Amino acid sequence: FEPEKLMPTTTRPDDFIEFWNNGIDAIKKIDLAPIMTLASERCTDKVDIYDISFANINNSRIYGTLAIPHGKGPFPAVLRLPGGGFYPRLSDAHYASQGVIVLDIGIHGIPVNLPTETYQHLNRLHPDFMSYNMDNPLSFYYYRAFLGSLKAVDFLMSLPQCNGNIGTLGGSQGGGLSIVVSALDPRIKAT
Repeated sequence: FEPEKLMPTTTRPDDFIEFWNNGIDAIKKIDLAPIMTLASERCTDKVDIYDISFANINNSRIYGTLAIPHGKGPFPAVLRLPGGGFYPRLSDAHYASQGVIVLDIGIHGIPVNLPTETYQHLNRLHPDFMSYNMDNPLSFYYYRAFLGSLKAVDFLMSLPQCNGNIGTLGGSQGGGLSIVVSALDPRIKAT
């Protein structure tokens, strides 16, 4: 197996770079309008946990949980990106207790702290969300998800506790999102 010899399986559109540069320019113009609510019942003696949201394209929002370590910062940060499907994203304080800010986001434009039954219902209703509007790049489901994930980096950079060293983390769909965010945003230091 020779990974350096892997080749694309499709032809890149002529306007590929222009398309993503336009999307990045569009998301930069949107004010974060962040909302952070302390989730005191999930905080620990080492970590404060917040339910958060911030503005995204198409008048939507990205929702997630934020874990910020106690102590003298600023701290590095990890953006945890979700696997496929609908489910809660209740940040675990493990990494944060080690001195790393953790922002755990969802990509669906709905709060990530709803009852589990809500997400089970959504998974039954929307099993094909990944292909919604696939024939229209500007309304394709992942266009919003990719740009919202980039906006999450802006959110982390806006935190006074963040030292600007940001990595991405995710498996399955989250791994793909991690690669996309890292490719589109030079502020990412590790994936």
